[in-house]
Amino acid sequence: MKKIGLVVCAIMLSAMMLVVTGCSSTSSSTPASTPASTPASDSTPVSDSTPVSTPDSSAADDSVADDSIEGDGQADAGDAQYAMELPEGFTVVSESPYMAMAQDGSNIAVVVLDATGQLEAVSDEDWQSQVVSGVEATGGTMTIDTFERTEISGYPALYMEATTTANDVEVQQSIVVVDNGSQTYSFNFTDVTGDWADAFAATIDSISFA
Repeated sequence: MKKIGLVVCAIMLSAMMLVVTGCSSTSSSTPASTPASTPASDSTPVSDSTPVSTPDSSAADDSVADDSIEGDGQADAGDAQYAMELPEGFTVVSESPYMAMAQDGSNIAVVVLDATGQLEAVSDEDWQSQVVSGVEATGGTMTIDTFERTEISGYPALYMEATTTANDVEVQQSIVVVDNGSQTYSFNFTDVTGDWADAFAATIDSISFA
């Protein structure tokens, strides 16, 4: 199940990159550990034509990562730091791209893209159709269950929930995309077992920008 979680995450990231940038460069966020705090709840999630590398699933073990992280997009200027509280039971397995994983293969990935403007320029219909097409182009299928425009820390954002199938395995995904004016941040949540809905909602609610 760990492998399918990584496969689905990579499929989604690649599809979202195509919509957000259409060939701009990517940079990974490099989070640093900070003291944990108790997450709240609220909901509200992307990408470049370059395929996203997937961390080795064997890197996940029984250890638990610090459940609060901070990162920045490493932009030349005007980058915004983000903060996010990880669910208990998730271990950081990769920092470029940033990924945390649970023992069941569920994962959270954060990718930072050196592109802006697409989030608001692309219509809701085109966002959904292009993401679904991107997933299908990599051999998966997707049904978008929720699509909402919102804001995070005053920045334009969108939130999606989707059911994605790869290698005949169905998983639930939540995606948050935030454009801070200098970069676009994609927060991608893949729930392999269906057990993380509440925990992911709390983590999404905890996302903030300086």
